[in-house]
Formats: sequence, C-alpha cells, structure tokens
Amino acid sequence: MTREETKHYALQAVLRAAIREDFVSKLGNLKHSIGTYDKLIRATVPILKEDNLPAKFFLLLSFDIGANVKAIIENELLPYVDKNIKLFND
Repeated sequence: MTREETKHYALQAVLRAAIREDFVSKLGNLKHSIGTYDKLIRATVPILKEDNLPAKFFLLLSFDIGANVKAIIENELLPYVDKNIKLFND
C-alpha cells in the first residue's frame, strides 16, 4: 500500500472503532478488533483512559499471516498498555 492508502486505511479503522463506542452501554468497551486478509492480519486496539471515557488513542497493528494475534494482544500488548496507561492520560 502507498503512504496515502495507509493513511486512508488508518482513518477508516479509527472511524469504525469510534462508531462502535455507540454500543458500549450494551456490549461493554471494545478491547480489540482483528481483520484477517489474504496477505496480512490487521488489528485496531483502542487505548481506554483510566476513567473509561471514549478512547483518545488507537493502536493500528499489522501481523504476518499465521501469527497468534489474539494471544499477542491479550497476553503481551494489553498488559503493557495497562501498566503504562498514565502515559496516555496527560
């Protein structure tokens, strides 16, 4: 993908995640969203503030096909973000 295409993809991914915030009261907070394509796996991870307000930051990640994305996000990434959440709350 070109740089412009990547920017466009990132904007769409954040907009999709933000739209899901409409359903927080019924479903709870979005932890992550994973999309599997033929050539790669993409994930969008909202960084929720300590007070559970809507996400201000989103991590947009790409993984190789075959990666255990759910385990990486839940066992490595989210604990790291939780441990360092104060960096996002300023």
